[in-house]
Amino acid sequence: MYKLLGIKKKYFGYYPFVNIFVSRLIFQTLRYRAWRLKLYWKLKKKNIPKINLVNDTSTAEKFQTLYKQGFDKLNVGGGSKNFKEFINLDFVSHSIVEREVVANILDLSFIPDTSCSHAHSNHLIEHITQEQLEKHLKECLRILKPDGILSLRCPNALGVSYGFFFEVVGEKGHDEFLALGYPKEEDFYNPLDGWYHKDLYGFYHWINAYTGNRENEHLNSITPTKLKTTVQNAGFNILKMTDPETSNIILIAKKVVS
Repeated sequence: MYKLLGIKKKYFGYYPFVNIFVSRLIFQTLRYRAWRLKLYWKLKKKNIPKINLVNDTSTAEKFQTLYKQGFDKLNVGGGSKNFKEFINLDFVSHSIVEREVVANILDLSFIPDTSCSHAHSNHLIEHITQEQLEKHLKECLRILKPDGILSLRCPNALGVSYGFFFEVVGEKGHDEFLALGYPKEEDFYNPLDGWYHKDLYGFYHWINAYTGNRENEHLNSITPTKLKTTVQNAGFNILKMTDPETSNIILIAKKVVS
């Protein structure tokens, strides 16, 4: 039977037929889920808020107004969060945010060189491609002052895979991250995040998010090694990262001054 299927039995363990069936069932389920989500978001497309893809002179003027008031920290893609010391940069406006610049966050050219002390994002970089991430980090390096801080938080494809099969591992060392500059108002480990454990839909959501919705789809599956290499190649010195098995990666880095 295995010869007819073109499958080598040795790759499927002690129960090859069961393993083949389960593996194919899992992948077909994922494909079906992706198809349904793409169809759903195609029908809902008209209700997706229009995003700002062009930065004009008003974008730079708004940033300069807040910058002159003493705000030189950025929460990139911050959504509706109000961090006391930060300026929110986001594609769309949020009425409850006190300091916000509506801008294309993939184009930071409106921000002068070495003008910011901190660039932060939470669950943003998985929504852009690897090429866009590399360009974004280079831009962060450009706008940061000497010894400026970069802090990132994103889903961990490796950790979520580990947590799906074994146990959920939360981020640890909150005080240490805070001491290095991690925003005190920002999310950290939440025990409720473990809902993907042995839950196929939860696992799929953590890896891919809303498939078909270009504003909320994951375009980059990030692992600790991949992120570490990308950040270092951009010119940063990594100060601290969470353990490889955690649900989310948290990384704190400093601009390398040559």
